[in-house]
Amino acid sequence: MVMVGALLIGISYQARRNFSAHGRVSLSGNGNHVDLLRYLHGKRILVVEDDPLIALDLKATLEHASVVVLGPAGRVRDAMLLAEKSLSVAAVLDVRLEVGTSLPLAKWLAERDIPFLFQTSDPNLIDAAYSAAPVLRKPFRPEQLIAAAAALLAQER
Repeated sequence: MVMVGALLIGISYQARRNFSAHGRVSLSGNGNHVDLLRYLHGKRILVVEDDPLIALDLKATLEHASVVVLGPAGRVRDAMLLAEKSLSVAAVLDVRLEVGTSLPLAKWLAERDIPFLFQTSDPNLIDAAYSAAPVLRKPFRPEQLIAAAAALLAQER
């Protein structure tokens, strides 16, 4: 479970954004100063998570990084309504939901060139069509979510 208290806001990472072959975010120091939070400030990110505690933690973590959180939504139907009515610039998707998966939403987002990342305890559920999407494997630390979301938005520039 994500723990909000561990998040260090305003920190700049000595890092480079690097996605592995499986889309997982890794941070490694190479002397380049990258302020990951600048990519998140004021951005609208849709959060899809059916576990209420995890959803609240995701929301709080992203809001502490100055993200405008849409949701969280626990069902694909609710998430689609939010996505259609809002101007989200990215999404954080739990793969397995109480009812079905978020893969139909991932398809909808991909068709509209809206970047997304998956957060899941079972990456094997992710369809091969989305193998390039970043994946955060649960449990993860708040700074990993922030880094993954910032890197997702940074690559869209």
